[in-house]
Amino acid sequence: MNNNKGFTLTEVLLAAMIVGLIGVALAALTTAALRESGAGRVRLMLRNQASLFVRQLRQDVRASTSASVSEDGKTLTLKQESWSKLGPNHTIQAELRYLCNTACSRGGSSVLNYVKTADTTNFKSPRFFIESANGTDNVGAILRVQLIVGMNTDPAIKEIIDETIVLPQGFAIKKEN
Repeated sequence: MNNNKGFTLTEVLLAAMIVGLIGVALAALTTAALRESGAGRVRLMLRNQASLFVRQLRQDVRASTSASVSEDGKTLTLKQESWSKLGPNHTIQAELRYLCNTACSRGGSSVLNYVKTADTTNFKSPRFFIESANGTDNVGAILRVQLIVGMNTDPAIKEIIDETIVLPQGFAIKKEN
């Protein structure tokens, strides 16, 4: 009677090879999942930052009485008037400036990071511009904001902000030089 207890060398090597192949496949899946979750977090961060920027800009436009955009479209200046405690005949004027290059700042404080320059001719980012529906400066005007925010990750992540803000009637528009 032949009583074999244990495994042959061939069986042990075959089992080790199968376990190794399963380990390599699991490692590849884990690496891909971690890369995608990192990209998802970056994309979510960029979207949140862009949303907060647009919300703040809308609030500032609502509180303003006039706006001007620089010739290159990278600077938006909003003028705001508020009544002082002395009464309605005493107004305080304030100027709030948005500047967008590689980041967007509001009054000198950074509000949006990772701003990219577009590589297409019909979408020059970053820029602000004011369009008027009927040629006059204070009826039917809109403020458009076009920005690309992104990070140089693998894969590259970009979010496009193309926001239109309708300016209130009577809103004064000036062209900066």
